[in-house]
Amino acid sequence: MDNILYMFKSNEDKGLKFITDLPENFQTSGGWYIFERCGQLSKSYNFIARYKEEKLALPLIKEGSNVYTVTHPEIGKVKFDIKRVHFSYSKYVGSKSGFEDGVFFKVFPRDIGILNELCLEKKFYFLASTPEDFRNE
Repeated sequence: MDNILYMFKSNEDKGLKFITDLPENFQTSGGWYIFERCGQLSKSYNFIARYKEEKLALPLIKEGSNVYTVTHPEIGKVKFDIKRVHFSYSKYVGSKSGFEDGVFFKVFPRDIGILNELCLEKKFYFLASTPEDFRNE
């Protein structure tokens, strides 16, 4: 099962990059993405998260056409919409190999308020992955 990625838009290069591709001390916000070589979404992905002191790989499961859900016994269900990335930012423009041919999809939380509550009240938050994480697994 593939992991959800944490990436950044590069306005300069018109594409997506990982944090390790960005210049030192560069500040920008990132987002969650899926990379699919075949251009089609799978039925499930791993979403790396932290709950209190524990790092978890939670399944993100397809519920509808582009609706996916993470379920955890202590946090409940969190729903996400997944949409294909707009053409101008649809490619990886960093230095890592393996992301040349394929399609990127953006992962959007259905209710950002729920994510804020989970973080503040339950010490739970989604992290996602970078290529460096794959080498450490």
